[in-house]
Order: sequence, then structure tokens, then C-alpha cells
Amino acid sequence: MGAEPDYVGLVISRNFERLVRLRRKRQQSMASFIGIIYGLTASFAFALAASFQVAYSINTLFGQLNVPTEYIGDIIHVIPPSGMTFVMYVMLTIMIVHSLLSAVSIKVADGGHVYVAMKYFVILLWIFAAGMYAGQVLMEKMMNLGSGSTQVLAVLFQSL
Repeated sequence: MGAEPDYVGLVISRNFERLVRLRRKRQQSMASFIGIIYGLTASFAFALAASFQVAYSINTLFGQLNVPTEYIGDIIHVIPPSGMTFVMYVMLTIMIVHSLLSAVSIKVADGGHVYVAMKYFVILLWIFAAGMYAGQVLMEKMMNLGSGSTQVLAVLFQSL
């Protein structure tokens, strides 16, 4: 519209290059964000499973002690098996909510459709299951216990 074509072409070219750089930067930051979320989920699941394994082994150890309750009955509290199952359900609920919120946050940050968050939700649940299994097995091996708590975990996953 009466402007110099060389200058207009240069302005359009610069703006297009900036736009492409911004899109690449956004794509790289989203890939980093997704990797961070995956790593947090795996480490969170591993830490939960390891702490549950320690609590289970301490509970088993205290449950096998034959100590009169009049001396230390108020100090040592043995959780019944139903209580340990309840703790496992609470851990599963926390991890499912964490996976759901993380999947939604990925899609909100990415700008995609919210229904695609279900893909990330499933991936995060698998990462959670793998981290939970690894934490249970590793802590069980480190503490030289039988397969009692892993059986609790297996029964719990079968009931779901």
C-alpha cells in the first residue's frame, strides 16, 4: 500500500523468525516440564512405597514382640492389618489425584485440548505403578523381609 517492498519483507521476515523461535522455545519448555512431572511422580511413588514398607516392617516387628502391655503398652502401637490396608488406599488415592492434577496441568500449560490429558493421566499412573513396585521390592530386599507387604500390595491392586 505504498510502502517499500524491501522494508516490508524484512519486517515480515523478522516477525516470522521471532514467532518460530518462540514456538520452539515453548515446545522445549513443555518437554522439560513433562519430564519434570514424570520424574516427580516416579520419585514420589518410590518414596511413598519405601516409607510404607518401613512402616509395615516396624509394625510386623512390634507385633511379634511378647512384651507385657503394662510396661510399654502406651508407647508401642501395633496397627491392625485393616489399618495398613487403609493406609495403602490413602496412598493410592493421593497418587491418583496427583496424576490427574499433573495431567491437567500439563495440558493447561501446553494449551491443547483437555481430553488429551487422559493420555498423560494413564502414562502417569503407569509411572506411579512402576515406582511403587520398585520401592516396595527394593525396600523389602534391603530389610531382608519375606514377601508379606508385597502380597498386601498385590492383593490391593487385584481388588481394584
